[in-house]
Amino acid sequence: MSENVELFWHLSISIKPFLHPSPAPLQDDFIVAVDSYQKRVYQISLTDGQVAAINKPPYKPVALDIHPVTKQLYWTDNAFGAIITSDLYGNERVFRKLPPGM
Repeated sequence: MSENVELFWHLSISIKPFLHPSPAPLQDDFIVAVDSYQKRVYQISLTDGQVAAINKPPYKPVALDIHPVTKQLYWTDNAFGAIITSDLYGNERVFRKLPPGM
């Protein structure tokens, strides 16, 4: 008979707005995540779990990717109908405008 095992992660964190130049964004051992509800992109440390918001509203990020070498972020954005790019400091620009209806 097998045991019922509940596996889950409980993430209890305090999300602080990302400020430039301090704290500086992490350059190694981190992941990025998007929260469409909070309208933010976050950087999360893999060593201590600290979280920092990278961008600020009026964005509405939906999907996110990061270039593994340049660490440039790319996300689709419903508010602007575009693909936005940003560095880890939050300096962003429109990468490509999407056709209407996408």
